[in-house]
Amino acid sequence: TGVDGAITDGREGFLLDSATADELEVRFDHVDFCRTKLASMGNNAKALAEDYRWENIIQKLEDVYNQACKK
Repeated sequence: TGVDGAITDGREGFLLDSATADELEVRFDHVDFCRTKLASMGNNAKALAEDYRWENIIQKLEDVYNQACKK
């Protein structure tokens, strides 16, 4: 489970409709054959996670407040 819409299937991770053994097996087999893709997805996930660091969230909130004060 996670935040809906935060992860793009195949870019930052895999999205599963249900965690059945068959679906997991297909994804694990895919990852096993595509190590380069897995490394790329890991890098993409790290970049996405940066958006959710407190320092970045606080800066975005400050920007929103500053824009609201200018109006």
